[in-house]
This record gives sequence, structure tokens and C-alpha cells, in this order.
Amino acid sequence: MKKLLLLALSSLSSVAMAQISTSFSPPIGCPNSTSDVSVSVTNTSSSAVSGIMTLSLALKSNTSTILGSYTGSPGSFAAGETKSFVILGVAFAGPMTCTIDGSISGVTTMISPFPPYTPMPFPFTIPIPAQNYTVAAPADIALTNTGTSMSVVSVPVSTTVRYYLNGDYSTVIDESSTGNYSATANGSYTAKAYDASYSCFSENPSNTVVISTITAVKEASNIQVSIYPNPVASSVTIETGSASALIYELSTLSGKLVRTDSFAGTGNINMEDLNAGTYILNIKEGNSNVASYKLVK
Repeated sequence: MKKLLLLALSSLSSVAMAQISTSFSPPIGCPNSTSDVSVSVTNTSSSAVSGIMTLSLALKSNTSTILGSYTGSPGSFAAGETKSFVILGVAFAGPMTCTIDGSISGVTTMISPFPPYTPMPFPFTIPIPAQNYTVAAPADIALTNTGTSMSVVSVPVSTTVRYYLNGDYSTVIDESSTGNYSATANGSYTAKAYDASYSCFSENPSNTVVISTITAVKEASNIQVSIYPNPVASSVTIETGSASALIYELSTLSGKLVRTDSFAGTGNINMEDLNAGTYILNIKEGNSNVASYKLVK
């Protein structure tokens, strides 16, 4: 009798004493966005949890409004085992500190301590401790410049800096881990901090730096060359003050040649099918280089 009673209490103890920890991916939420949140649940105790189980999770705002939830059957949890569950389509309205909590409930089987010593169901509930989930964008940044060279006063930790021209936030003209960028065209420049770990930008663009000292005209070998527009939408025009036969070579920053042709007077380069980025344009007269430019698409 005592042996059977001890077995029953042991089964009860292994379930009741199970410890649970959680972690999240992405590790932080982006304000004013909708995203999935993956929650990893770990049995950190030395005892397995088994039986017919249901796992429930709830992600709540700082006003306790449920923003998203998950309910499913996790199967058994071995000691030390981690399983991941996804809370779909969580809409974050703004910066806040959310909480994620839940429970694992189910029914396991114990041996009755009394005759006829048959298996008996034992319902249990294991709470998943509440943990904070932060929703915040990278800090806003400020630009400073010396001539056409721009830099960020302080780059937030774990972010890069994305530069934009003339308020076009759909086109990144440069992405810098140091925050430094040298302008290649006149215009109004702004920047935002970007954290790739949760695809989030600083909420507000930086101050504007206006560049107006760049000329698109260079002179070499007595040949004047003008290119426009830069940045490029779909094509760029080359104009010269010479009827000489010239050659243009358009290459990626890694040196891969993507366009080349000869022209006289005026040339046009179709860049519509090229990926957005920075390219190097060399204008040549024979084997001599007339001019070089950075083109941004």
C-alpha cells in the first residue's frame, strides 16, 4: 500500500513541479506594424511533462488588451525540451511594454493508491510565467555634414543607417553600418536607423542636410561631360561637347561590367532592369579615361 501511494505522489510531483521558461522571435516588436511572434517554450525542470495536453499563449498590451493568442496541442515535453509556437498577425499600435503568458493544461494517468489499484486520470495545469515583450523602434538619429560628407551623431546599437534623397523613403540610396555617407548628387538628404533583427526603422527621419555643391560636369582631355539624372530612375543621359567617338562602361561596385557601348555627342544608358544600388560609370576616349561617376539607382 505504501509503495503504491508513493508512486502516485511521485507522478503528481513530476507534473506540478515542472518549470517553464519562454523566449521570443523577433526579440522586440516594431511599433505601428503587424507581424508574427514566435514564442519558444522550454521545460527547464528535470521532469518530463506528458499526457493529453493543451498549450495556451496570450500576448497582451500594456492595457491588458489581448493582441494575439495561440492554442494548440504540444504533445509531451521532455526535460529540457524546447518547442516553438507562433502567435499570428499581431498588430502593434505603438511603443509599449506587452506581456506574454499562458498555461499548459492536460490530463495524465496515475495508479490509484487504493484497491483495485487501477490507472486513474489526473488533470493538471502548469502556468507559463508572464514575461515582458517590448515594442519599440530604434532611436531617432541626427545628421551632421562637412561639405558632401555626412555622418550620424550617434548610431543606435545593432542598427545600420539608411540614407534617402528628396523625401523618397521607398528608395534607399545607401546603407551604412558606421553612419557615414558621401553624397554623389545635389538634393535634400535624410536618414533613418534600421534594425534588421526585427525589420524596424526609427519612427522619424533625421534632420535634413541639403547638398548643392556637386557639379555633374567634369573636364578631361578637353572634353566636357554632363550626366543626368542622378539618382537614376530608369535611364541616364550622357552629353558631351565633342563629336569624338567615346565609350561608356557601367560597372557594379565589385567591378562587374553590366553595360558598355560607344557613342558620340550624346549617349543614353537604360538601367531599368538593374537592381537598386550604386554603380560606377567610366567615360573613355580610346584607352584614356575621360571621367568617372558614381550613379545611384
